Amino acid sequence: MIGATATEQAARSNLISLIGGSYQGLKIPDSLLESIDRSLKRSMIDKHPSIIAALQEVETSKYQLSAEKASYYPSVSVGGSYNYDPAKGDTSSNVMLSIKGNIYQGGATRARVTAANDNERAARYRVDSIRLTNSTLFDASVEDAMGAASQKKVVEQQIKRAIDSRDLFFEQYQLGKRSLTDLLNSDAAIYGAINTKIEIEYRYRAAIIKKAQALGVLRNRLTGA
Repeated sequence: MIGATATEQAARSNLISLIGGSYQGLKIPDSLLESIDRSLKRSMIDKHPSIIAALQEVETSKYQLSAEKASYYPSVSVGGSYNYDPAKGDTSSNVMLSIKGNIYQGGATRARVTAANDNERAARYRVDSIRLTNSTLFDASVEDAMGAASQKKVVEQQIKRAIDSRDLFFEQYQLGKRSLTDLLNSDAAIYGAINTKIEIEYRYRAAIIKKAQALGVLRNRLTGA
């Protein structure tokens, strides 16, 4: 009992830390979780904030690569001037063509292009890695939720059978055909099955939350609800 109380208090403290305030009145009913669950689609994974940020890194790396490649070539500019001397009535003009570039840098330009190319490739790998991680989490959570839902039906039947057995044992105990130990064991079976049901319900709810986390929409879904 002391251990269970300590675990509950730790969970309450963790919740207060997460939400930044009192948890009094805070409740996430199963109907809300099921509504959130129905809105979660695997196709939404590319809208995960981490993936969007990684894709922006890819775009930035592409621009950097283009800029470094452009430095291979010289820049050309054209300038001109026009002058008029009102005293003499003379005019003069000139046009200037200038070419500016790096003739030789000892391979520095090539090295920068290679580095920019590597940065772009690394950014693409990060996108794939984030997508794979979240896809794996989503799929595993789907399986866990389905398994928990199936197990819940089984354990509910076990609870019903345990209650029926306890009632039968009580009648037999009154008739002297069952010992008090048998009767207490039947009660323990009921509470054991109920405890299992609570654990399964926790797994089911946690799986839904993990699915929303994998898609990066948990906060939005809870806030919107």
